[in-house]
Amino acid sequence: MSILLNTKIVLLIIQLVFVVLYFVPAAAFTAEPPDSSLKTELLWPVNAIPALTSSFCEFRARHFHAGIDVKTYGQIGVPCVAVAAGRVTRIKVTPGGYGKAVYLDIGDGRVAVYAHLDRFAPLLTDILHREQEMTAKYSQDIFLEGDQAPLFQPGEIIAYSGRSGTVHPHLHYELRKGWDRTLNPLTNGYAAEDTIPPTPTDLAVTPLDAFSTVENDCQPRLYERLMRHQDGIWRVGEPIGIYGRVGLSLDAYDRANGAENQLSAYRFELFISGQGRWVTQYDEFNYNDTRQIEVERDYRLWRCQKGAYHRLYRVPGNRLDKMVFGDGVITGQDSTDFPIQVRIRVSDAADNQSIVELTFASDRKEDEMRAIVGRPLWSSNGNSRWGTIEVTLLDGFLRLSASPGVAGFRINHNWHLDLITRSVEGLVVGAWKPPADFDGKLNILAVNKNGDIAASVEQKLFPLFPDRMNTAASADGKMTINIPPQAVYDTTYISITPISNYDVKDWIQSVYKVEPLDQPLAAAVNISIKAPSENSPEGWGLYYYNPRKGWIFLDNEDHQGWISASTASWERFGLVRDLDKPRIRIQRPLPGQLIAANQLRIESSVTDSTSGIIAEGLAMKLDGKVLPAEWDAPMRRFIFHPWWNIPPGKHNLEITAVDRVGNRSVQSVAFQVRPY
Repeated sequence: MSILLNTKIVLLIIQLVFVVLYFVPAAAFTAEPPDSSLKTELLWPVNAIPALTSSFCEFRARHFHAGIDVKTYGQIGVPCVAVAAGRVTRIKVTPGGYGKAVYLDIGDGRVAVYAHLDRFAPLLTDILHREQEMTAKYSQDIFLEGDQAPLFQPGEIIAYSGRSGTVHPHLHYELRKGWDRTLNPLTNGYAAEDTIPPTPTDLAVTPLDAFSTVENDCQPRLYERLMRHQDGIWRVGEPIGIYGRVGLSLDAYDRANGAENQLSAYRFELFISGQGRWVTQYDEFNYNDTRQIEVERDYRLWRCQKGAYHRLYRVPGNRLDKMVFGDGVITGQDSTDFPIQVRIRVSDAADNQSIVELTFASDRKEDEMRAIVGRPLWSSNGNSRWGTIEVTLLDGFLRLSASPGVAGFRINHNWHLDLITRSVEGLVVGAWKPPADFDGKLNILAVNKNGDIAASVEQKLFPLFPDRMNTAASADGKMTINIPPQAVYDTTYISITPISNYDVKDWIQSVYKVEPLDQPLAAAVNISIKAPSENSPEGWGLYYYNPRKGWIFLDNEDHQGWISASTASWERFGLVRDLDKPRIRIQRPLPGQLIAANQLRIESSVTDSTSGIIAEGLAMKLDGKVLPAEWDAPMRRFIFHPWWNIPPGKHNLEITAVDRVGNRSVQSVAFQVRPY
């Protein structure tokens, strides 16, 4: 009995040693710490209880969130204060983007940026109004130098919060290091109260080449609704079967005290069998790298509306060396490689932490005791469906699937592709990486075990290479794409497919789908579609289709019978005709109204049915004089509040609106001003 007891004690000690070694990695990456040379103490930027509605580096379409959103509790006009002694070196006002913004140089190499403001402090307002009145333009970008730059003391009111350029009232606040780099405020002088650890929600495992699989399939697999166990660890549950090279992506959110908003976590660390293999840490980034969010996050999962998963592995084109560290690729081939123990640590800026654990097993080994969990990203069809063979364009390779009974695929009559397996959805699956001399012509035959052809498909693909100019054209010759060098991150393939069911006579035509929709672009490409006729009527433009918002205007450049536009993503593109004029409704002043000069407010709504309104197409004149009126794009309001004396008597107000394809409307109203 004593021998048995001693043996148990020894085993327990060994287990404890293993746990210590596993949870204290021997070779973990260490991310670069925040710049400790920046010592200036900073005040909270608004006179309100500190709380956040958005955090640094949250996902935005095509860019990182460059600061923090400070809660103003739904109010407009909350005082914004100088966070330190400094000079205002820039005042910028635009209809969209940051709206009304002010830049405070605090003298230690950092610039504090306040955006979406309602108005500025009186001294700054005077500077802005002088420029607006002189140029008769609302939009301004004013740089101030030396003694011309107003000096503000810590705590002095510099502006008032608002919602300019956006919909919901809040203060967007940034700390910049010079003009080209933005810093995480929560690691550079601020610490909102936060005792809540991040919440991991979903995990994705992605095969990284044509020779790798997750649960015997070459497509990503999702493990949603991670469960938190009694020991505080979040777990997937059953071991996950893999083969070859795979990458992990994790969706998670954080919360801070005082607000229910879901924020982004600060740090993601990946450990494989106790060894540090990856760190993502959001301390800073260069504005030139803001589009890198589409490779730092899993763009495919975002386009499939699964969430903004954080990649824990490096993909081609990721140059965020100050944000991500390591390669993160997990490799398992031989039986001796398994099991692979994985641990992910997610932290917020206050160092609250959550842990995710999972185990990888071999999916090439029969194991009736291992339950298959999770689900494939695509259950029965991929990005394209051609006949009875489904083809999905993935990262430099093709996934082929067909009905049960198919024994293999023959490609271009020369290349034979064996099956990977029968997927859990009942389909027969294969993966194929095109050779270097692949010209894009694709003929696929699905054959049964007797060699008989069960299905076939022909398709034209266009290989795209990062280091050269690439072109592609539809089979009917009515659509062309010019892809400049460095517009794609890695060698990839696209297809162009006409879609006739979108056509509506004299309204929508020449619609094409360019796939894969879930592959990011590193730079804009040019799309051209043949105009309806040489003398086609006006109103046509090039649009893309958003399933939630409908047709979105891109441009209507006319190039000798072709309508062209730039695009930053692969979409469904088509020509849409807009013949509707913008609608102008003047709300204040009313026709014939008698109004005191100090109460004059000009307010109108301007809407358009199809192509949309832009600031450059708007004009407001009072008695023939152009006014620097504000276009509130999110609310579709065109407004002006005079800051000079309007003389008594009769006046005429005229508002002009031109939409993106040239349709024009004019509305006017006569009113009277009385002395006050």
